[in-house]
Amino acid sequence: MSTSILPVMQSQLNLYGYSICLTLGNIGNIFIVIIFKQRCTNACSIYLMSSAITNSLYLTFNSSVQIFPSYYNGETLRTFALFGGNATMPRRDNALLIIVITEVFIYVISTTLYPLILLEMMIGSYITSKKSVEYSQIETFIFTIAFLLLFANNAIPFYTYLIVSK
Repeated sequence: MSTSILPVMQSQLNLYGYSICLTLGNIGNIFIVIIFKQRCTNACSIYLMSSAITNSLYLTFNSSVQIFPSYYNGETLRTFALFGGNATMPRRDNALLIIVITEVFIYVISTTLYPLILLEMMIGSYITSKKSVEYSQIETFIFTIAFLLLFANNAIPFYTYLIVSK
């Protein structure tokens, strides 16, 4: 594949990938809030509901940075909070515990590539003062895919819950 097509693919990936994640993610997060609002009795359901609200806010506000200037280099930082809960949950809450564990597993998988490529880019710019155009285009394309995975992490919880739940 020619590297001259990578910037075009990257801008299309930014435009359509983030738009799809924004739409499907907000729809799924609305469903999560509706479903878990009825079960607002334990820590896991409250966590999942507040996580869906936070994910919707992240998707909505970060999409303006990613979709609208899709032909410019604008990146944002992602912050996250870790969930710590009571390990002695009743038997009836096992399904919620499985959902939370699955969400953590998906989070680790979808966010691993981003810091690795960011580290490679920083080390590469420190060591090599002059990169080739092809190398820079490939590096930026991989970074875009990693950031899209990071963004998609906030869009897929409902679909993960749907698959994992009974």
